[in-house]
Amino acid sequence: MATRSSFIDPIRTAPVILAGLVLVVLGLVALGVSRDWVLGIGATGLMAALAIHGIAAKQARGGQSPAAPGTGGSDEEAAASATGDLNERRAHAMAESLPALVWMMDSGGRTIFQNRWALDYAGVSLIDRTGRRSIIHPDDVEELARRRAAAHRSHQEYQIQVRLRRHDGIYRWHHLTSIPFDAAAGSGAGGSTSGSDESGFWLATAVDIEPLKQAEELQARLNQMLEHRVTETTEQLNTETAVRHRAERQLRHSQKMEAISRLTGGIAHDLNNKLMVISANIDAVVKHIKEQPQLRRKLLAALVASDQAAGLMSKLLAFARPRDLHPQYIEVAKHLESISDLLDRSMLSASVEVRLEIPEDLWTVEVDPHQLETAIVNLAVNARDAMEEGGTITIEARNVTVQPGRLSDPEIWGDFVRITVYDTGRGIQPEHLDKVFEPFFTTKEASRASGLGLSQVHGFAEQLGGTVEISSTPGQGTAVAIYLPRAELPARVGAPPVFDDLVDDEEAQVQSAEILLVDDEVEVALALQGMLDELGYATRIAIGAEEALEALRVRRPHLVLTDVTMPGTMDGLALGREIRGRDPDLPVILITGNPMVVPGSEFPLIQKPIASRTLHMTLQRYLTPAAASANVVSLFGDDKRLPSP
Repeated sequence: MATRSSFIDPIRTAPVILAGLVLVVLGLVALGVSRDWVLGIGATGLMAALAIHGIAAKQARGGQSPAAPGTGGSDEEAAASATGDLNERRAHAMAESLPALVWMMDSGGRTIFQNRWALDYAGVSLIDRTGRRSIIHPDDVEELARRRAAAHRSHQEYQIQVRLRRHDGIYRWHHLTSIPFDAAAGSGAGGSTSGSDESGFWLATAVDIEPLKQAEELQARLNQMLEHRVTETTEQLNTETAVRHRAERQLRHSQKMEAISRLTGGIAHDLNNKLMVISANIDAVVKHIKEQPQLRRKLLAALVASDQAAGLMSKLLAFARPRDLHPQYIEVAKHLESISDLLDRSMLSASVEVRLEIPEDLWTVEVDPHQLETAIVNLAVNARDAMEEGGTITIEARNVTVQPGRLSDPEIWGDFVRITVYDTGRGIQPEHLDKVFEPFFTTKEASRASGLGLSQVHGFAEQLGGTVEISSTPGQGTAVAIYLPRAELPARVGAPPVFDDLVDDEEAQVQSAEILLVDDEVEVALALQGMLDELGYATRIAIGAEEALEALRVRRPHLVLTDVTMPGTMDGLALGREIRGRDPDLPVILITGNPMVVPGSEFPLIQKPIASRTLHMTLQRYLTPAAASANVVSLFGDDKRLPSP
């Protein structure tokens, strides 16, 4: 009876080998390696396993070749031996051609097979553990030893990613898989459960996954860049959202100011017209009661109240819509000294002390002096009201250079003269600081404040290209700083303007002159006529522009005094231009009750209500000696002349 060869038929042991390869392939797929590449590795790995299995079988039969034909063995044994040798050579050749490191170790840890790829890659023999250990990255040795020891104890396959040194000293990442099997019994991974691998073998493969690792690192960098860009974009979006919200708040504020402006501008004209009627009639009465001083003082107080009411209306509109300023190059120090003296003498109580701190080298600014004085007075009055038991108001001026982003408005920077008004009062609560520049907002009692002072100061500074900053500490005081841009030119210092000396109204010598008074309200026209008659002028009244043009056709006056705001197609300004086109030498003076109307370069402008002395001075300034001449040029006709009135 023939004996059975110790060579194990590869076909019979194929399922065992396939089990190990399937685990390798599944591991590579899990790592994200290309499917085609994995299938190629799996196919070549199968052939390598078959070759190594043949080698293991040969090792198991002690390296003896099968019996040759005619040497005592049966023909079947000889045929089986020849087939086994052929398969072994073929599998060996396939294993050598694999693009992966392949080696097999016996139970003692000695390498019994390594393919050419492993030898070429490492540059050293992997026969013993020392050689294999020498190509493992030092940082991976401990983890690999731990995983291998656990696998040997359980006789189970293990997989791990390690860095293996190439022959040129460069470490590359590999996916290492080690599968135990018993060549004699033909069992694969998990085929032995005895806890010992003394009669078994370990098949190891290491596939280069450096491109995969580089792809993972690239993906990580891309993810980091993406996160960074998302963060930047989010911050930019938040910034843009904040800017948009600020712009929306500014728009709503502007719309609110515009609405208030339209409301107050409409009623201001009517209110000032009524004040004109009141002040004109009181003024006329005062002139006839010189012998009654008590009644005269009461009427003069009423006149002062009328003027104050007109000033309050102007202040009401100052914050709602910026008015044209008349800036001049001024020396701030002189104006602050004048304001300080005024405050110390009249506006502040005896328990309030005013201090002035001004350097000698203060820069020049270009501002409207009257607006500057009004702003400082508003701040001083607020400071006084905050110190009910007395204290100190300090007015300080300094030259400062502001860097971008230092002020609440980051777009305002450069050289400024900073005027700061300090007080030692009760201060402002933090929740109120953001509202102090809003119109009508006040921390005082409603009967003591209108809430317009700081709004007016803020509007004044913004018109000049500056700003206002406020800081306050409850219980310690408040500081309000006005930033005025530095002027490029020095202050225009010279003699004050010279005005004609005028005697009191009652003693003024008035030329005989005819005034054409134009107004759409009869009450106002009659009040102004009475004032002009008291001053010695001859006055004709025209209700509206059309009536005024008709009156001019009848007789030429010495001067036309016309209201600005009138109904119809022609207002006072258009009437003045029409008159100038017909008679360039005829003086035209505009009067208005609307504080929003500002002086222009074409005609002089007087704001209602008008004091008789102011009206008289203005008329005398524009009446020329020619107004009293015997003959004047007619508005119509080349050679026709009309007698002077």
